[in-house]
Amino acid sequence: MNKLFITGVLMLAALMSSAAAEPTSDRRTELAQKEGRLFADKLGLDDSTAEKFIKIFVENQQEKWALQPRKQRHKNRVDRTDAQIDSAINAQFDNSQKLLDMRKKYYKQYRKLLTAKQVQMLYDQESKMNTRMRGANADMQRKRAEMRRKQADIQRKKADVQRKRAEMQRDKQRKRAEQQRARAEKAKKAANEKDIQQ
Repeated sequence: MNKLFITGVLMLAALMSSAAAEPTSDRRTELAQKEGRLFADKLGLDDSTAEKFIKIFVENQQEKWALQPRKQRHKNRVDRTDAQIDSAINAQFDNSQKLLDMRKKYYKQYRKLLTAKQVQMLYDQESKMNTRMRGANADMQRKRAEMRRKQADIQRKKADVQRKRAEMQRDKQRKRAEQQRARAEKAKKAANEKDIQQ
């Protein structure tokens, strides 16, 4: 059962990684339902309780997604004013409070269906899955960076080949020019010798 759960979690992690590339609401909801099913199986819930649990779990996930702050990339964080920094920090505090309130709300809902031990087990499993997801995302980013490095190496090698071809062309042209000069000098010398003999 444990191996089956781990396999399911890994498959779900792969699906969620692909969903990150195309984050549509339906796709995320479908993944949350699969994740909820995995947790329901792990918790050993009967069908009726599992259906209620999955519904609550999906609602919980949807609220989490709505509260997840959009990552704002600042080209230069040093250029932000104190007011902008203060606003950003207070927004983080507000968001953290909303997440805490949401966790309390869903804890109460879970407790209507699950024992405290089962809720703790759910939280532990979620934490493990999140850790795996972060690891999978980090691996994916490392692989993408490696792919970019390899592509850059290929481009450098192509540039080296083109440079060598250009050098070879210049060498050929230089040798031809030297051969033509040598022929011209030889012809000139032969003509001079012929003139001298006459």
